[in-house]
Amino acid sequence: MASVSRHQRCTVRDPRYQFFLTQLEGLFGIPATKASLTDLQPLERFVDDASCSIVIASHTKPNHEDGTETLVFSNECAELLGRLHSAEATTVLFLKLSQCILENNEMVKSLVTLFVIPKGLAANVLSVFGASVKSVFAPVLLGTVGADVDSTANIPLLSEKAKGLLFELERSISASPARGDVTLGCSADFNEFSYIYTPLDELQFWEDFRGGTIDPVSAEICRKNMRDIVEAFHVNTAAEVSGRLSIEDQVSLDLSLTSTFGKLDASFGEGGVIERALFNIYHVNLRDAEPVYSIERMTNTIGILSSAFCQLIRQSLPAHPGLFVGHFSLVQSFLRAAIQLVESFYAMIKKLTNIDFRACREYPWRGPTHRNLFLENFLARLQDILDIRTTYEEMRILSGQIICDELTNFKPFMLYDPLLWSPYTGERFESSRKSFNASLVPLERSVIVEIKRRIEPLMNHGAVELVKFLSRFHVLLKRPNIAGEMSAIMQKLNQSLAEVVDSMEEVIDELDDGENHVHGITLCRQCGHKARQIESYAAGLNLDPDVIALYGVLDSKCKGTEQTIFKRWISRFELVHIPVLTGRLIEIDKNGILQVTFEESLIVLLSQARQLTELRLPIPASVKEYMTEGEKLFRFGVVLKKVTNFYNSLEDLIIPEQRAMLLDSLIAFERLIKDGYSSSSTKSKKTTSWRGVDDSELFVEKLHAEAEKLRNEINCLRTLHEKLTELSSSLSEIDLLTQKALWQKCWAEIEALINDVSKRYPQKCMSKWVHYWNKEFYRVLKSTYIGGLQIIATKLGEYKCALDIKDGIVTFNPPLSTLRSKQNSKIKSFIEFPGTKFIGFGASELFAQIPIKNSKLIDVVHKNADGLFDRVDLLRNSYYNIWSNLRNEFKEDCSGLADFEAAFCLLEKRSKEFNLIPDTKRIDCVRVSLFDFKALLTTKLQDLYETLVAHLRKSVSNLTIRVDDYLASSITTLEQTPFSVDEFKTAQTQWKVIDSEKKSMHDLSIECEKLKELLMEKGNGIVDITSNALELDDSRESIWRTLDDKLVIFSAKLEKQKGNVVNLLLEDVTKLNNRVNSFKSRWNAVKPAGIDDFCLETLRSKIEACVCVEEEFTRLNDDANDLTSQCAAFSVRGPQTDEISSISVDIEKTIKSFAFLRKYLVEREELARQYWIEFRANIFVLEEFCAKWNNCSKQLQEKEFGADFAVMVLEKDVGCMQKSMSTLKLCRGDVFREDHWSELLQGKLELSKTVRIENLTIGHFLSVLDKLCNSEVFQFVGDLQSRARGEVIIREGIQELSSWAHLTELQTTIYKSCNGRLTTLIKNWKDMLCELGNKQALLATLKESPFFKPFFDTGIIYENKFAQLDKILRILNQIQRKWLYLIPIFSRGSLKSEESRFNRVDVEFCNIMGIVEKDSKLFHFVDTNIHCDLENRCEIMLDQLNRCQRTLSAFLEQKRSAMPRFYFVGDDDLLEIIGQGSNISIMQAHFKKLFQATSHVEVDKESSTLIDAFGSQEGESVALVKKVEISNDVEDWLRLLVDGIKFSLRCLLSSCLQEDDHSTYYWDKYPGQVIGLAACVRFSKEVIIALKTANGLSTLKHKLASNLQGCHIKKSSLEALKIKGLVLDLIRYRDIVDQLLSHRITSENDWIWQKQLRYTCDERLCRVHMGLAALPCKY
Repeated sequence: MASVSRHQRCTVRDPRYQFFLTQLEGLFGIPATKASLTDLQPLERFVDDASCSIVIASHTKPNHEDGTETLVFSNECAELLGRLHSAEATTVLFLKLSQCILENNEMVKSLVTLFVIPKGLAANVLSVFGASVKSVFAPVLLGTVGADVDSTANIPLLSEKAKGLLFELERSISASPARGDVTLGCSADFNEFSYIYTPLDELQFWEDFRGGTIDPVSAEICRKNMRDIVEAFHVNTAAEVSGRLSIEDQVSLDLSLTSTFGKLDASFGEGGVIERALFNIYHVNLRDAEPVYSIERMTNTIGILSSAFCQLIRQSLPAHPGLFVGHFSLVQSFLRAAIQLVESFYAMIKKLTNIDFRACREYPWRGPTHRNLFLENFLARLQDILDIRTTYEEMRILSGQIICDELTNFKPFMLYDPLLWSPYTGERFESSRKSFNASLVPLERSVIVEIKRRIEPLMNHGAVELVKFLSRFHVLLKRPNIAGEMSAIMQKLNQSLAEVVDSMEEVIDELDDGENHVHGITLCRQCGHKARQIESYAAGLNLDPDVIALYGVLDSKCKGTEQTIFKRWISRFELVHIPVLTGRLIEIDKNGILQVTFEESLIVLLSQARQLTELRLPIPASVKEYMTEGEKLFRFGVVLKKVTNFYNSLEDLIIPEQRAMLLDSLIAFERLIKDGYSSSSTKSKKTTSWRGVDDSELFVEKLHAEAEKLRNEINCLRTLHEKLTELSSSLSEIDLLTQKALWQKCWAEIEALINDVSKRYPQKCMSKWVHYWNKEFYRVLKSTYIGGLQIIATKLGEYKCALDIKDGIVTFNPPLSTLRSKQNSKIKSFIEFPGTKFIGFGASELFAQIPIKNSKLIDVVHKNADGLFDRVDLLRNSYYNIWSNLRNEFKEDCSGLADFEAAFCLLEKRSKEFNLIPDTKRIDCVRVSLFDFKALLTTKLQDLYETLVAHLRKSVSNLTIRVDDYLASSITTLEQTPFSVDEFKTAQTQWKVIDSEKKSMHDLSIECEKLKELLMEKGNGIVDITSNALELDDSRESIWRTLDDKLVIFSAKLEKQKGNVVNLLLEDVTKLNNRVNSFKSRWNAVKPAGIDDFCLETLRSKIEACVCVEEEFTRLNDDANDLTSQCAAFSVRGPQTDEISSISVDIEKTIKSFAFLRKYLVEREELARQYWIEFRANIFVLEEFCAKWNNCSKQLQEKEFGADFAVMVLEKDVGCMQKSMSTLKLCRGDVFREDHWSELLQGKLELSKTVRIENLTIGHFLSVLDKLCNSEVFQFVGDLQSRARGEVIIREGIQELSSWAHLTELQTTIYKSCNGRLTTLIKNWKDMLCELGNKQALLATLKESPFFKPFFDTGIIYENKFAQLDKILRILNQIQRKWLYLIPIFSRGSLKSEESRFNRVDVEFCNIMGIVEKDSKLFHFVDTNIHCDLENRCEIMLDQLNRCQRTLSAFLEQKRSAMPRFYFVGDDDLLEIIGQGSNISIMQAHFKKLFQATSHVEVDKESSTLIDAFGSQEGESVALVKKVEISNDVEDWLRLLVDGIKFSLRCLLSSCLQEDDHSTYYWDKYPGQVIGLAACVRFSKEVIIALKTANGLSTLKHKLASNLQGCHIKKSSLEALKIKGLVLDLIRYRDIVDQLLSHRITSENDWIWQKQLRYTCDERLCRVHMGLAALPCKY
């Protein structure tokens, strides 16, 4: 066909594709030249993928542009619906009748075209219909197709009942073909299996089987095992999930190789579920006459399992093209795991058909070993893909760069999935591989160069390193071009490897018959390991096979040489043996040296034996015995050698002054040595010789412990002495005068060391040592003390003080007395230090001699100190006079020009004197600072000068201002013209005053000019003299003349203005009367009339208006009073006063009433401004406010105002507040949230949206008092309060759950397993589960609340998590308990068949516990980010552990059935018995559990595998008549031991009955059990004889009494136990005889005798009788 790609052309050559295209051409009538193929991958998948059952071909109409027609292929059933709904396309569906890969010769039998059924399918219409229903019609009718089509296509077309019928139809059709009516019990043809294509079909066959000729048990076995097989395929869903993801997605989801292929390996590997199930199914043939699974049927079953397994492996691998574009390390891991798994599965199949099935007795496998070509080719395809990726990776590494885009290099493999293997895809894969190899050819040259460059430095390192390096690139080196270029190097490498073999053989051949056998064996081991290593490296390289074979030969030669040397060493060891050590352990020679009598040759033999044991060579038992004895001797010898070396060096280790302290320890140690030395020569009970090492062990241990104790004591004291010497040296280097703190610190450390020792030793033992150190410290302190006295005048430090002035007195800072006392205290402290503050170690008299012997030096120190401070005080007196003179000379009350001039001269004189004073003066060690004093003098002088200048300036300024003010004010006054009466009278008074002051002010002006000149001279730079008042002014004289003229003119003006003033007064009176009338009218309009339209804003406006009117009336009244007085002065009639008085009374009353109301409003506003958050806790304040003003209104109404406006307003407002009080109390809102406040404030009270609880005030509530008084608002607030409280309780409960979930941690402990591994485990399960149950109960209680709806989502989340956590914890608890039970068992290597299963669970469990150890938060168990799918994992682990436990229980039950005595021991002990049954030392601990009286056995001294005796817990031992050999089968030799014990006791009983029980060796010869039984037999026989004899019972009674009196307790405790048992029996015998005598029994057939226990014994067996019953004894 036209328009096909290169890949499609390759595909079309396949005859199977030609078949489909030919069919489509016939169906659609498409000419071959006009059809266009868009994508053939769905057709490829249908042909080569066994799991793909359909392919859909769609034919579109011709394109109008080019006239071509298009064929589109798809594998999705949903695509069929889309095509059917399309009017432009015609669709044909091909259906595969079985899950298989299409073969060219089977195309007709395996396919059906839904539109045309070929001839070959006419006889199998039912199969066609069944396959179509199952693959096409059922998904379409049930609406379960993919989600990528229209939503209408996914709507189910059938009702529930119809669905059930469809399922039944599908099941019936799939069960009918060629199967026979198995459901009705008819005979089924087991050789007819052509309808079985999948494991599910095989399971369906056995599920529907209900009868037939085979055994029902066999059918159930087949059914159960087929379920296990199908479950194994379905359980491994994780592999299918991982197969649909890319590699990067798998890494992100943590789908590791363990989780992906671990389950597959457990199911499909050797020993897995599949192998056990197939084995069980095939062995069903043993139960029936007719084989259920013939060879042909089993071959078919294995084939469909192999096909399904390959499909599962392919789905487990990364989705295409993940194997080519994924990270190499991940792809390599996946492919290697897949290859290993396929190989394991194939090996399991071969093992079954070659070994297990052939071993079936009734129906052995007679066919060849099963060979599956598809499985082999699939495995080869996986290996080819791995080689391709490996080649690419090696090429990339060696080229040092990215070769090319991976998609480009692997492009030939991208067009199809290489894992879809079939016989027809081989050519395509080979073609793609050739293209891939061809793309790498251009880079081979650079790779060869890089390889040669890298191996060049390795050429000098030897052939081994070169082979190791080349093995890393073994795949790449197989490429022809690279192999050809490397051939020369490979030839050299062959030669080098051959030379290495020769050199190693020479080394092996040179091993002679020397003494160093261990060296020879080690050298053989090294050479063999090196040979195997080189052989493994060279296996994948193009090297000479003959050369590689040489290394195998060399390895064999090394092993043979090793065995030869080892046998030579054994023969030499057996000849030499271990030298026999005799004599005493230790001896003291003539020189008093303690020595050990030990042979040095023993060390060499033991060293060689130990090294060979470490090399895991089979050391013979005889050599091991010698080694054990030698090790014991050597251990004692080493310990004794250490002790003797220590004893001989005691003189050098002990310090002479410390001998008294060690005297007791030395005496005890020497006494112990002499006791051990002398005991060997005396006849003591214990020996300390080499022959009696077992008896000397206690002595050696005690001697070593005593030596170590003494060594530690000596070392401790010696270390202490050296430490004190070091500290004493440090103490002598410290200056006691200037570094006293450091000196005392060092001494405190010394004192602590001595005090610590004094707690361990008596004072009398330490006296010599302490006296030694007191003398040492006296010497150190004396030298330090004398040196300090000599330099004390200069080293006590410099005393600094400053001359200061305080409160006018010159003093020192600090005071001189302080300096004097400080120096005296330092001197006194230093002088009195020895003998008082320092007494050493109880030697105060010794150290007190130091100050006494240096008394003259001390007197000189005191005298010098007193003279120093007298000189310092004289300095202070001299400077005090200077300060006092300065204060007395200066006067600040200068008033005239002469006083100012004298003061300035005195200040200049003192300034010159003060500049001559120095900054500091030093008197010996006292440094007096005069800087501050000098500064104070200078500052004081400067202050005086500035004060004087300022005083002068102030005087000048005041005089100038005074004169200028007089002139200016006088001239201004005289220039004014009076018009009113007041102005006229004021002008007359002012003219008189100006005239009287004129002469004095003129004289003051002249003096001021002179003071200005002095200020200009002295104050320049100190004060500001630029003021106008301080400038010299010549124009002031002209102003004085102008003043005189103004006085004359003003006098004439006053006389002229008097008439005008009277006319003005009359006009003012008329105006004032008019103002009074106008004000009265306005007041009547302003004052309040009633409260009908009352509101706060109106009230405030009324009050403000009345206040304004009051102020206006006040001004009017003042104007009237002024005008009345003026009229009286000029004799004119004044204004009207009666009207003003009446208005005044009315205003006063109204204002007084408003004052009361204003006070109420002020307090109300203060209350309204308070925030409700702060006020709601004190709501009683509002109640008190209302009560207070209620009382006030009543009092005012009664006393002053009556029922006026203010009182009525007050009563109305307060009444509203009181009515709304109950509602306000509910509005407290402690439990309200933001939504509650919004409902109340904006919803019900209709306040502004800006009002929130943060800015809510009382004023907001007072503004809506009318609403708060409403009963509906009261009811609403009450309901809101109840709802808020309920939500608070729920919120606190949710918070408690949240806190518990985030903070609760698991309580863990550490478990140490048998192999030493530490594992974190969870403890306190009961408390944790109980707490979780409490939280679940709390959540359930919260859900019952009617206010839970806002918290529903959060509650559901916690409810689900708590439920999941509860389930996980309970499962994990079971897992931990079972794990603790099984881990010791599997750690010992028991139950190998289940070890792999348990190991997987162990790894998974330890991973979970490892996460818990890092972070033990309880709620992490339900966190999928931390524990992914933990619940499912726990269920799987629990199931696996249950299987392990069931297998273990079955195994142990089998062992207990074989040996019933095993029921007496637990599972752990039984496993140890089974695993260590041949180790008699371990078995000794279990005998007392297996047997009632046997606590141990004794082994033959000559052979450690023969048991020759058994014993009891009390120390009683019984020899076996027949020795029992210990074998690996513990059940067998224990059974023999039981028989041997019985036989031995039977023989002893027979012998004991023949002995005289009064013989001397009787008690030592026989065990107590035999003695007691023999006594019972004798007693029974004597009673029978006595019954037949006259007075026989009386005689027997006397005999028993004498026997009882003759029983005496022996010295041996064992004999005592035997006699105690016999005494009890004799007492019982006497009681029986008394009964017989009392009843006068004369016949042995009487019931009194017959009801007793009677013992008889013959040659074969001992029996016990009671009545007519007789039971044999165990022996």
